[in-house]
Amino acid sequence: MLTANAVIGTVISDYCWARSVVPLGPLQTSLGIPLTFPISLILDHFVNKTSFNWAYYLGSFFIFGAFGGIIYLDYKEAQLKKKKDDDSYLVFEDTAAAGEINKSDLT
Repeated sequence: MLTANAVIGTVISDYCWARSVVPLGPLQTSLGIPLTFPISLILDHFVNKTSFNWAYYLGSFFIFGAFGGIIYLDYKEAQLKKKKDDDSYLVFEDTAAAGEINKSDLT
């Protein structure tokens, strides 16, 4: 029984965490781990009909809010980086075209 618990609780969860770091990055993955607490609270509330103190729900709200805020800020940063890369590509393209025009004017 302890071996099964170790394999399911440790090995599989660490493997899933390591696989999620590649597409999401270490920040989002590490911040996603505390989401297990409010998710388990919600499941206990609906499945086992357990009632909790209001502080638990408030804490869960803050955990979800912090995770959502970080994900939103990371999304906006990626959009700005993409826009900057697109703008630099256009500037490079315009510079190359201007260089060709200058070369053709000299000959």
